[in-house]
Amino acid sequence: MIVARAPLRISVTGGGTDLPAFAGRVGGHLMSVAIDKYVSVVLHRPVADDLVRAKYGRVEEVAHVDDLRHELIRPVLRQHGLHTGIEILSCADVPSGTGLGSSGAFLVALLAAVKTLTGTRATPRELAQEAVAVEQREAHRPVGFQDPFLSAYGGLRRLTTDTGGHVEVSADLAAQPVEALDWLRLYYTGIRRESTPVLREVQRSYAAESETVLHQQLTDAVHAEKAFLDGDLDSFSEYVNESWRRKRTASAQTSSDWIENLLQAARELGALAGKVIGAGGGGFVLLVVAPDEARAGRLDRRMTELGARPVPFAPVPDGVRVTSVGRGAA
Repeated sequence: MIVARAPLRISVTGGGTDLPAFAGRVGGHLMSVAIDKYVSVVLHRPVADDLVRAKYGRVEEVAHVDDLRHELIRPVLRQHGLHTGIEILSCADVPSGTGLGSSGAFLVALLAAVKTLTGTRATPRELAQEAVAVEQREAHRPVGFQDPFLSAYGGLRRLTTDTGGHVEVSADLAAQPVEALDWLRLYYTGIRRESTPVLREVQRSYAAESETVLHQQLTDAVHAEKAFLDGDLDSFSEYVNESWRRKRTASAQTSSDWIENLLQAARELGALAGKVIGAGGGGFVLLVVAPDEARAGRLDRRMTELGARPVPFAPVPDGVRVTSVGRGAA
């Protein structure tokens, strides 16, 4: 039996610049942090039969990998020659469809487990690149490169790409203390959504924009990263608010009256900025708040009253890890 787990992530600056319709035209630049919330994958070779079983929120039991309905598990197993006699269990600290990159983390954990099972070595870059390829080319999802790379590498990372798609990954920016991480507060709205329709609409919006506008967004992402790392709370907050405005413009599905009311209530209690993480429409809200225990307590109580649960988190330096290898791994 093999157990692998990969961290989820919070997009801090430049979210959306990793999408193909953006990065393919002007390049991408973003900063994201891996957090102590995980997707775990258990891989097992049964001894009593040759069926393929997948348990991931629904249960599938089929005779051959080609009969699996899961659009990510099927190509991964097929590409690694695991056609029969395999059991997969997936579980996560947060629900899927909530904006923390769970599908990318799932793929990276699955690939790490499969490669351990088959005796194949892979670097974090190779795991991330393969995960991106599966989502984009096999599952035809309109996703970027951010999620698999953060899950594979961990830490607080700057991710940049040229228009040709080569991704550069910085050293862990949190190797030294980054006080700005204490500005971030996370709340779960309780709303799950399918990200694909939203991302397709965002992609169309990017495709219609001029390169001048896209270059300006890229420049803003660079400036926002500098403000975050320099501890410039006011400038960073302005960026978050502006990027949220742009995000709502790119897709009407990104926000709702309830979400806007939630963000307004947070501002009235001292939050300087806020946004929905990921494609939007629900999932997790990220607030930017000057560190103050009393203010944080008031904010948590008010968000809870409005139906948004506080979710404490911490950055983690490590990416995907195979945490257990037992007799079933041979």
